Amino acid sequence: MASEASRAGTASGGPSAHLELKGVTKRFGAVTALDDVGFDIPLGTTLGFVGENGAGKSTLMNILCGIQRPDAGTFVLHGEPVVLAGPRDAVLRGIFRVYQEQSLVSVYPIYQNLLLGLEDRFSRFGVLDRRAMRAIAKRVLGDLEIDLAPDVITGSLNFGTRQLVEIARVVAQSEVLAIRYPLVLLDEPTASLSGPELDLFYRIVDRLKTRYRASIVFVSHRLEEVLRLSDRIVVLKDGRVVDRDVSEPTEGKLHRLMVGRERLGDFYAVGRQRTSAGPPVLRVAGFTSDAFADVAFEVGEGEVVGIGGLVQSGKTELGLALFGVMEASGSVEIAGVEVSRASPAARIALGAGYVPLNRHRDGVMLGRSNLENIALPSLDRFSRGGIVSGRAVRRMAEAQIERLNIRPRDPDYRTGALSGGNQQKVVLAKWLAREPKLLVVDNPTRGVDAGAKEEIYRLLRELAERGCAILVISDDLVELIELSNRLFFLSSGRLSDPVPAPAEAKPREHDIVSLMF
Repeated sequence: MASEASRAGTASGGPSAHLELKGVTKRFGAVTALDDVGFDIPLGTTLGFVGENGAGKSTLMNILCGIQRPDAGTFVLHGEPVVLAGPRDAVLRGIFRVYQEQSLVSVYPIYQNLLLGLEDRFSRFGVLDRRAMRAIAKRVLGDLEIDLAPDVITGSLNFGTRQLVEIARVVAQSEVLAIRYPLVLLDEPTASLSGPELDLFYRIVDRLKTRYRASIVFVSHRLEEVLRLSDRIVVLKDGRVVDRDVSEPTEGKLHRLMVGRERLGDFYAVGRQRTSAGPPVLRVAGFTSDAFADVAFEVGEGEVVGIGGLVQSGKTELGLALFGVMEASGSVEIAGVEVSRASPAARIALGAGYVPLNRHRDGVMLGRSNLENIALPSLDRFSRGGIVSGRAVRRMAEAQIERLNIRPRDPDYRTGALSGGNQQKVVLAKWLAREPKLLVVDNPTRGVDAGAKEEIYRLLRELAERGCAILVISDDLVELIELSNRLFFLSSGRLSDPVPAPAEAKPREHDIVSLMF
């Protein structure tokens, strides 16, 4: 837990309570997303929020940043009741949200993203004072120890580095708006961070509180991080607060409050992986791109192979290239067929599936229904003479929703309205419906609660048991160790020798962490 000083302290001259919610309720039709929720955030503290996917955390964050209005209840900011007119009004009042799926404009340089929406404050006779914008960006990036130039195009950065830019935007906009006490909503901010990037994130959060006198709402499924960063922890379950200040919190206690039971003793081994693999399903040799070089490995039937590495190691690019989304040279075989020049559609036809790192951008169509998203890669299986059997598609989608416990269990429910964990299950469902021979998954449990993790691990085990070859790319070292039969690391685009990971002799984190560097 965070220090007692930050737990009790308030910035001089400021109010003791930064934010209070009283009796907040939000309904969507017959579904009650939040029910009589109340809590307060003392100034200069971090309030951690935990709960299963679907517990109401996303709805709560949407209300706090002005995207949605509650149906009932009171929102008190600095001792004054307020009604937020929208997200811009929230920002002008000093409420900033750092999104898990990010809200940066990829074609803009960093300095424009840091000051997005505040261009009018740098405009004179319709001309932007870009020099002043760059100066603020340079100062903020330097103060936060983020080693980036203001003119770098944001889209050229990897996902984890862009997340740090999101946090820097909070500081830059607070400075321009002269916000004395920013309220920062961190929504799964560490889901794609590891190693040095994660350490830098911790330092930035500490600096937000000590130097910028910020109060922080921290939402994360990484319970160890919630325990490390939070001064108080609130647990949500089914839209209600079940504990507003967990005493003597531990991971086990939080898990029990969230899901009604302690974490399983062997969290990852729901259906232990096979100890021997069949013939190769994926063969890679001399695989080279701008992000990696001369990569070679195999994944056999029923085998789980892990790929680890730091955020900028090239591992996500490797997954994209294997699926044909990113250009690379060298040899790739799927089920004995050379596919190095084949399209993603051709690889899908051979039995490949791909779960991307960024599910919002690459994994699902947020404006479409669960049925449409799940059915999309399999329409060829349900069409005859160019006509799709809607009844057969619905039966298939319903079966996958039941299989993955997607909530709510409504095929016509809009995927964009689901919690992050349930959206991830939809991404998995669309590939599981095809019974793939090869599945490449990039951070399969990013932004997923503990209960959903167990379900996803169980599904991956079941797939491997049926003979599916699985390549797991992950920032979570423990996840890689526990899931993989063999484990590789990418460092500066180069692949390490394999690290055997048999069930009876798992390597330990500190034994192999040097391979990441």
